[in-house]
Amino acid sequence: MTDMNGALVDITAKSSAYLPLQEACIHRIKHVKEVGIRPVLVEEFVIVGENAADDSLIFSLRPIHMFLHGKGVDSFSLKMLLSPVRL
Repeated sequence: MTDMNGALVDITAKSSAYLPLQEACIHRIKHVKEVGIRPVLVEEFVIVGENAADDSLIFSLRPIHMFLHGKGVDSFSLKMLLSPVRL
């Protein structure tokens, strides 16, 4: 499910995950759909945080985009952080 602030991500676990709008792309966007984030998409994300209040994870695509655009994330670090999940 997507909204104006980001997207809920199904990680097939007890906890949930969320992709905030600012973590969806290295560019400023107004909605996650602008970068192709839609329901049923299977994507790899980087876990960048945890919401302790509800045990949910916070995901990001920014490190992946930075790597693809040569902006300072090395491939070893990126491979260690990737988590393939479904929206």
